Amino acid sequence: MFEQWGIDETAEELKSDLHMGLKTEEAARRLERDGRNEMRAPRKKTIIESFLEQLNDPLIYVLIVAAVVSVLLREVSDAVIIGVVVALNAAVGVLQEGKARKALESLKKLTSPKAFVIREGRRMEIPAAELVRGDLVWLEAGCQVPADLRLTQSANLKIEESALTGESLPIEKDAGFTGIMGKNISQGKDISQGKDISRGKNISYGKGALHESDGFQGERIPLGDRRNMAYMSTIVTYGRGQGLVTATGMDTELGQIATMITESREEMTPLQKRLGELGKVLSLLSLLLCAALFAIAVLQKRNVPEMLITAISLAVAAVPEGLPAVVTICLALSVTRMVKVNTIVRRLPSVETLGAVSVVCSDKTGTLTQNRMTVEKCWLEGRMHRAGECSPALCPDFYYGMVLCNDAAAGKGDRTGDPTELALLDLAAGFGMEKEELERRMPRLGELSFDSDRKMMTTLHSKHDATENRQFGDGYGHGEGGGKDRGRIPGSFRSMEEGPGRQGRAAGELRAAEFASAGTRPGGWSFGSGGKTTVSYTKGAPDEVLKRCTRIHTPEGVARLSERYRRQILAAVEEMSGEALRTLAVAMQTESPGAVEEDLTFLGLVGMKDPARPEAARAVADFREAGVKTVMITGDHVDTAFAIGRQLGIAKRPEQCMTGEALGHLSEEELTDRIEDIRVFARVSPAQKVRIVDGFRRRGEIVAMTGDGVNDAPSLKRADIGIAMGKNGTDVARQASDMILTDDNFATIRRAIEEGRGVYENIRKSVIFLLSSNLGEIVTMFFAVICGMASPLKSSHILWINLITDSLPALALGIDKNDGESLMKQQPRKAGESLFARGGLLCTCFYGLLIATVSLTAFLMLPWALLRTNGLAVTLENLTQILQNGSVLSKAQTYAFTVLGMSQLFHAVGMRDTQRSVFRMNHLENRLMILACAAGFLLQFAVTEIPFLIQAFGTSPLSGKEWMRLSILAAAPLFAHEVIALTFRKRK
Repeated sequence: MFEQWGIDETAEELKSDLHMGLKTEEAARRLERDGRNEMRAPRKKTIIESFLEQLNDPLIYVLIVAAVVSVLLREVSDAVIIGVVVALNAAVGVLQEGKARKALESLKKLTSPKAFVIREGRRMEIPAAELVRGDLVWLEAGCQVPADLRLTQSANLKIEESALTGESLPIEKDAGFTGIMGKNISQGKDISQGKDISRGKNISYGKGALHESDGFQGERIPLGDRRNMAYMSTIVTYGRGQGLVTATGMDTELGQIATMITESREEMTPLQKRLGELGKVLSLLSLLLCAALFAIAVLQKRNVPEMLITAISLAVAAVPEGLPAVVTICLALSVTRMVKVNTIVRRLPSVETLGAVSVVCSDKTGTLTQNRMTVEKCWLEGRMHRAGECSPALCPDFYYGMVLCNDAAAGKGDRTGDPTELALLDLAAGFGMEKEELERRMPRLGELSFDSDRKMMTTLHSKHDATENRQFGDGYGHGEGGGKDRGRIPGSFRSMEEGPGRQGRAAGELRAAEFASAGTRPGGWSFGSGGKTTVSYTKGAPDEVLKRCTRIHTPEGVARLSERYRRQILAAVEEMSGEALRTLAVAMQTESPGAVEEDLTFLGLVGMKDPARPEAARAVADFREAGVKTVMITGDHVDTAFAIGRQLGIAKRPEQCMTGEALGHLSEEELTDRIEDIRVFARVSPAQKVRIVDGFRRRGEIVAMTGDGVNDAPSLKRADIGIAMGKNGTDVARQASDMILTDDNFATIRRAIEEGRGVYENIRKSVIFLLSSNLGEIVTMFFAVICGMASPLKSSHILWINLITDSLPALALGIDKNDGESLMKQQPRKAGESLFARGGLLCTCFYGLLIATVSLTAFLMLPWALLRTNGLAVTLENLTQILQNGSVLSKAQTYAFTVLGMSQLFHAVGMRDTQRSVFRMNHLENRLMILACAAGFLLQFAVTEIPFLIQAFGTSPLSGKEWMRLSILAAAPLFAHEVIALTFRKRK
């Protein structure tokens, strides 16, 4: 709202004074009324709340009911096992999420702790949290904006807003700008109590500097175009200014984003939804099983209490109690592996969600690009050069101009200033030219600072004798690293301003009196002193600099700037602009003793941009091969966004781009229809980023959103999985995310998706293995009971088998190594895809029935042989009759028990890869599977050979021949696996 109002109008609305600020008593009253200028922190969950949250799962509910029933049936051991599994599952989840939370807490804090405010005419430093609406705040280079401000003064003010808007370059601010003409425009009066704080610079405020933006009549101006506003948490990179606080705390733009994050509900991941559905199905199956067996017992006039115990035991067996622990441990181990590839996962289920991602929505600045302006090309002496090929030997003055006409500093570990100026210093440093050394030899005597009207900057330097300069010019590649004063102007030429918080103005910024003492003439042009030769360098917008040039540097020397040369320069500018490069021209003046911007000699052009990360293009190509779409979402301009998108292979045509303005005119239905063809969204607001994520989700896509700025936080929270940058990202973005890339490497997401697909595949294998094994137990019991025969298994047998198969073998499958390259060539699974899709249900039923068949065969082997030996017909009635013999039943149950247990272990080995022969698998890659099978076979042997276990389980000892026959029978799932693998290999 305030961006559309004049300065006096804003002051009147806020009941503040443009000169004196607020009174101390009024500020205290407003602080009491409106609260502190802070973000509301969400309440931290207690350990108990976190623990209970881990238990909020339908499958866990089933296990808890099963444990209670086990206690009622006096099967305490089974209840203990289930209880330990459930507790372990919750504890691992709490510990893992706690570690991620601690890792985040080390990356604090975003909001500004201090602010310079004018109250009762005095400038003072106060905690930023004590700012109130109407406070008059002072801004200068290097400070963080402490609240949302309507600017009342702006002296060459530039603010870096990339964290809030996605704009890759600092925004030039103008206090006099309004999108819609206000009712009471300021008349350009002095607001500094008679003291001209501008120091002769261009202060833009009031009526005299008013600009009207035709594009915003009658509507709110996009955040990135509000040139008269400054927003909380953004950074002042250049100049200075003042502004009235228009919003504090949760009412700021940053606070509104925080509110959007808080209001976004945390949704279940695809795996959680599938496991929840599985829990419900298993619950229903257990109830139906109990009811069916109980009804059969009544109809067959069996021992009802005994059959009830068997029915309940079987119902408990139907629930794979090891599954939650397998899933949790599998995810936790995956999280540990991902830490090694620079990834912090805040929520365990997020790992698996990565495997289902079908759209990666990525912020541009800092994610796909390096968030560091870099010179890409130079136009010099009539030719275009790549930056690394443009040697200073071609034209030393071109490099002198870039380095000396520059207010940035790029010392070791100390980079301050405008990103474009830092890029120029980086280019020069690549050839060994250091600013500190050059300024020592050619100290700055004065300057004409950059402003938005001239669109250029000029600095005046003393130039020593030709011999010294030539010595410096011959020293390229041998520049020494700067010390602590690198990039500073010599002390005798720096001016200081007294006052709280003022450390000194920009290098070379001289007062009028200081110019006079150095020998000046009107206009601020500075003469050198002591008879030394002076030179001035100018850099700025090419069209403006070119207007002031009359000569040009050529390979043959300095020549008159003819129309032919002008056309060449403009063609070079057009070529660079076509590649979305930001262009600057460099010129010089040697014939005047002052900092003159007329009759210049044109030296050359530089083209720079925030370059794409080298690894991003490869990652985008890998995503495409994996069936994952990459979409760029940025607050930057559409031309810049499309250039980067085309370079990375995200977009090929301009029609694949959409601006925030166009997006704002689309309904939700229209957006959903059109979003499939859009690959670049430019100039969008935080709320529009959320709309884009929602649009893809409505189309059934699983969306990953990456970002590093405050403006990305709401969409990070809304996406199926939010991925934040850990090194250069904001704390707000990290807190809103599910996963953090500690190396800020976009390509790391590719490895994370591969890990996610592998995790899902392992969990799927574990689920199919456990359910097919349990199905074998159920069918074995159910078939025998329906036929009126004695039960093939005792309740203790069922629980024992579950112990040896639901634990280590299932866990071994959960941590199995997959073929990552093969997984990344598959299309992502659909959002609603079942765990039993892609042949999973058929596999479960086939192996379940096969295990049941071999178990029943083992159960009937002895009765069958006895009937044939005695010459009796093998009928159901005779089989039922002979099984009533206690010793025969005990041996038959031992056979069934042994085969059922071993067949499930053989089945686990084959489940590592259902399409590959066990002879082609590298079994040493999964040593846990070897251990699980060895332990399982040993325990199964022990329960039939150790006397006290024989007594406990009611089994019978087996001979060597019996073990041989039963082992061959139990290996049936492995034989079937080999046939299936052979068939698949031939078909392939």
